[in-house]
Amino acid sequence: MRWSDGTPLFERARDEARDALKDLLPEEPATVLVCTQSPAAPPPPGFDRGRLRSLVDEAKATHGTADLSRCLDMAARALEENPMPAKRLVLVSDMTAAAFRLEAPPPTVKGPTGAPVKPEVVLRDAAEGHEVLNNRAIVDLKVEPALQAGPRTFQFTFTVRNFGAEPVKDLEAAVRVGESTLAKGFVDIPRAARRRRRSPCASRRAARCWGR
Repeated sequence: MRWSDGTPLFERARDEARDALKDLLPEEPATVLVCTQSPAAPPPPGFDRGRLRSLVDEAKATHGTADLSRCLDMAARALEENPMPAKRLVLVSDMTAAAFRLEAPPPTVKGPTGAPVKPEVVLRDAAEGHEVLNNRAIVDLKVEPALQAGPRTFQFTFTVRNFGAEPVKDLEAAVRVGESTLAKGFVDIPRAARRRRRSPCASRRAARCWGR
């Protein structure tokens, strides 16, 4: 989920990551792993704080799911390249349960003797402990020809769900082609409920029309 009290959760997480970098001691090497649907291995731990901050600044929110358990394991492997005996993982997340494989063992790193050692894990909660977040999302979309409205016309039926504990009023719903808005309306959604909206869209590029 990306929103908490009207502020993007992703931006809160970015600020938390920046603060974590500021908290590092000068002699502490560090690296950054942005956990995505297909995460890349992080660079080896180093002292270039500017490079690490750039990785945080350039990270982008996506609609893909992330496996935080896998990302923690990848980060732990990177820590093995750190010569310092103390190892620490800092996890910045909204801590949703679906992001973790709860059956997976906690991450470990190779200790001085080669035996696995559990690193210190520091949690920085971007959701600030909120159990319910004011998140809304399109959960279903259907595109059908609307011949009764004319040629090259399609009817878009999309369902918006309110996952929050508070009702939503005047939530924008629009059908767009590129930068052009072909239809716009507003929906009211009770708490923990769904609303369905239909919009006709006439366009030579109708297959690219979408609603939100």
